[in-house]
Amino acid sequence: MNGEGGFSSGKGYFETRNILFIDASDKVAHWLLPDTDHVVAEATDIGEGNNTQPVVGQYNGVRLTKTIAILAYVKPNGEHWRDSLGDLLLSDSTGLHVSKIANEVKDVKSAMLLRNEIVILYERNHRLVLQAFDPTSLAKRREQEIEIPALK
Repeated sequence: MNGEGGFSSGKGYFETRNILFIDASDKVAHWLLPDTDHVVAEATDIGEGNNTQPVVGQYNGVRLTKTIAILAYVKPNGEHWRDSLGDLLLSDSTGLHVSKIANEVKDVKSAMLLRNEIVILYERNHRLVLQAFDPTSLAKRREQEIEIPALK
């Protein structure tokens, strides 16, 4: 068990190498990542909260009542993995259906369920990218790139 009350494989408190999904009804478990070549830099539960406000994981003091999907920001494992670009993986709540939705990601800004869509905002190639997915099938509905203007 890690310091946040979840299960993960990792060397230290701030390093998660993988996420373990457990299906108690079938008495089976599986890992999100198939190998140890990557590190989970960040993972966000996306779902419904106990009020009508958008919820991002357990941020803003609201706990999820139902997790619909999990967004994992994954980077290559290595000595300086924190400095490298990564991939975004979108998974259903069971971890059985995982899709790579983006590569060369610099930073994840937000991920939430908003008006019957999973909305993800991240930075890639000096641009913000907004992607929206169907919350049931996790099929991509749209993607929009937003230029980040230079400061003067």
